[in-house]
Amino acid sequence: MRGSGLVRGCFTTVARASRPYKPTGSRPLPPFLCEILKRALGVIATAAWLAACPLGCVTEYEEGQTPLPPQPREIPSQPSSLAVNRISFRPELYGRDTNGNGRGDRFDATVYLWSEPYPFPLHSDGSLTISLFRVGDYSNPQAEPMREWVFDAEALRAARAKALPGPCYFLQISMLDADHRGGDDIGEGTIDLVARFEQTGRPPIVSGISTVHLDHPGR
Repeated sequence: MRGSGLVRGCFTTVARASRPYKPTGSRPLPPFLCEILKRALGVIATAAWLAACPLGCVTEYEEGQTPLPPQPREIPSQPSSLAVNRISFRPELYGRDTNGNGRGDRFDATVYLWSEPYPFPLHSDGSLTISLFRVGDYSNPQAEPMREWVFDAEALRAARAKALPGPCYFLQISMLDADHRGGDDIGEGTIDLVARFEQTGRPPIVSGISTVHLDHPGR
């Protein structure tokens, strides 16, 4: 029957296709196989390179595990001819109450000195003055600071540190020992701070205004 012959023909075709291929001589591979092999070799080479490169590694952390912070960058040797032309002053947002009277009286600050366009912060000899104003008073030329802290050259050298961006200064500022007018009862819950860096024979470099809260929300 025609139907049975068709079935036999289908099985014969399948049987022939399933036989193992036996080369009868040297023949070039078909173009599509060459393309597949080239792509496969490229993928293998890329995977091997990523496995050998430390920057390509990905560390998986378990739930609740905190990853380690990045290590500070290696900063090249600082040229001696650099002159400071910008200062970045970063105090804590809230003061800490160290004497238990309910008012913040201490805040730490990090200071970065820059000599743009040099791309890294730097250490430089000089003095640093931190001035405290009522909020909004600094823009008034007649306003006097309520408190001031002066770090001379020796104190500033002792405050040298290194953070992730590069060299910096770490300062501990206390309302209780400010310019012989110690005391944290200044009648202000929020204050403005300004930093001024001075070097002999050069104009002072002044930071922007940083606002610090002496009273914590909900206290």
